[in-house]
Amino acid sequence: MSGPAERIDGIPPPLPFRTDVQDIVLYGVDLSLPSPKAPDDQERDQKALAYGFCYQGHCYRLSIPAEYHFHWHNSRPAIGCGFDTVAGYRMWLIPRTTRVNRIEKRGGSAEELILEFNIPGRNPASLTYSARVTIASTGGKIYE
Repeated sequence: MSGPAERIDGIPPPLPFRTDVQDIVLYGVDLSLPSPKAPDDQERDQKALAYGFCYQGHCYRLSIPAEYHFHWHNSRPAIGCGFDTVAGYRMWLIPRTTRVNRIEKRGGSAEELILEFNIPGRNPASLTYSARVTIASTGGKIYE
């Protein structure tokens, strides 16, 4: 998982658009397959490789680009936050409450990514899950 995003001061946010202060402007490359049937104003599945975002008038750069999937309107050419200086960047204006999936891709050996990640007791995530199951099975009581 990547670290926090870095706030970039001195780069203007996308002023030409009227946005709610709680909206997020996501900047990146559109990975979605073109859909000739869907008009631009219709919501559809989107895939974005994001490099940064704008929130509450501040621009942020992600420390590591991340792939996001969400259901929203088509992207448009990037404006603001320094992403309009290079061709190819797109932007999505999405409400903060939009359901989004972050897809993490990892590289490594089969042993690391399949065996070590999925064998019970070897992955910290599986230990957390088993602890939650134990607590839940006692009716929410930690002590009897």
